[in-house]
Amino acid sequence: MAPRTLTAVDPDNTVIPPFPPLPSDRVTWQASTLRHWRAVMLSPMRSEFTDADMEDLYLLAVLWDDFDLAETSSQRIRLSAEIRQQGIRFGLSPIDRRRLQWEISRGEEAEVRTERIAEKRKVEKKPSDSDDPRDLLTG
Repeated sequence: MAPRTLTAVDPDNTVIPPFPPLPSDRVTWQASTLRHWRAVMLSPMRSEFTDADMEDLYLLAVLWDDFDLAETSSQRIRLSAEIRQQGIRFGLSPIDRRRLQWEISRGEEAEVRTERIAEKRKVEKKPSDSDDPRDLLTG
């Protein structure tokens, strides 16, 4: 399998697929499930999902919801294991993306962010700060 570089999606021009109907025992989706769904559907990995994947992603949404509704730690442990297993299939963690040979393009946005961090560090550095750590011993 050849490595693939995934690019960020434009959230303003990306249609987020609707949720499936609620399971019969639910009144509404949990807020965190809605956040997960939005994050996944706006992620660079979205470009790799096919229509056939959507049913399994819906299953994952139900698992996220079940996790939030779990009443015991043993239920949460069991659900977190299944969520992790399902997430692997969709490259939802850095290690999963590495295994799938997917890399997220960092592009100009990442370069700008790196430059801002470097500038901030320069501003935060006090004039008395030294680049030589031995100076701390003579202070």
